[in-house]
Amino acid sequence: MLRASVIAAGAVLALAGWTGSALAQDAVNQFRDKVNQHVVGIMAGRPGSTDLDLAYDLDVALSDGYNLRVVPMVSQGSAKEFEDLLYLRGVDMAVVQHDVIQFMDQNAIYPGIKDAVRLITPVGTDQFHILASTDIQSIYDLAGKKVNFGRTGSGTSMTASVVFDALGIEVDVTLHEHKAALEMLRSGEIAAMTRATGAPSSLFEEIDTGENLHFIEVPATPSVTQSYAPVAITSEHYPKLIAPGASVSSVGVATVLISYNWPKGHPRGETLASFTEAFFTQFDKLLEPGHHETWSTIDISDEIPGLPRHWSAEESLQRVKGRSS
Repeated sequence: MLRASVIAAGAVLALAGWTGSALAQDAVNQFRDKVNQHVVGIMAGRPGSTDLDLAYDLDVALSDGYNLRVVPMVSQGSAKEFEDLLYLRGVDMAVVQHDVIQFMDQNAIYPGIKDAVRLITPVGTDQFHILASTDIQSIYDLAGKKVNFGRTGSGTSMTASVVFDALGIEVDVTLHEHKAALEMLRSGEIAAMTRATGAPSSLFEEIDTGENLHFIEVPATPSVTQSYAPVAITSEHYPKLIAPGASVSSVGVATVLISYNWPKGHPRGETLASFTEAFFTQFDKLLEPGHHETWSTIDISDEIPGLPRHWSAEESLQRVKGRSS
């Protein structure tokens, strides 16, 4: 099918180039419309993030030639994702942390954000990782030291700010990309780095046994659990960093696939409906080997308080429930 599509596209372009006729240009325009007609774009994290891995899985599992194409997009941070979802052409969905939506709403960064976005499905929990040099034994040892919170406006930076403030720990915040921060941690330029992402994260999987790095615990104090749920980062996630059978206590935040609130009858709303129908009816494809293990941990029917589901997702979910009852 791919070879046939490429040949067809080449033939159309060649026809336009050779003849320059109005007929040939019409053929090019028709083909352009065909290519763009059933496309949904998902803004989803930086390279190496679980969010982008999940978006890529959706492309692999659900894209169906010209009937439906899922396009994963690399984001410039959680704050920018909302700007892109609201205003950037071609962006229909985004994978974000739920606490970022609350942050945006409470701080009126994008007024009316809760009316503009809708839930498609929960896509797991982002664990809050704190990776530190081995001379740091407790999160409280980081007081006054350099700790990387990730890029300004990222979900990690927002979560890290809330967690450290809740614990009353003042640190010297740096705002570097995660890969750069890991190298700075290895060289001793910073004492620790944070990252809110689904476990396992490919960035941390590359760390070799024997490096003087480890995860430190985040205490589940009442001030912290007001916003986040206790979670465990286990040796199954990171066998090179955590001893067999052991775990590191931390906190997590729900990660959600959200959409722009396209209405019924709008062409983008109808294309989004094609996506949600494929997602809910073919979800088993995402549980097959080769896809991120996060898919096996989620319940796609779960609700997220304060975040209504998009009409297309709700209708598709109800149809699936009706068939299984």
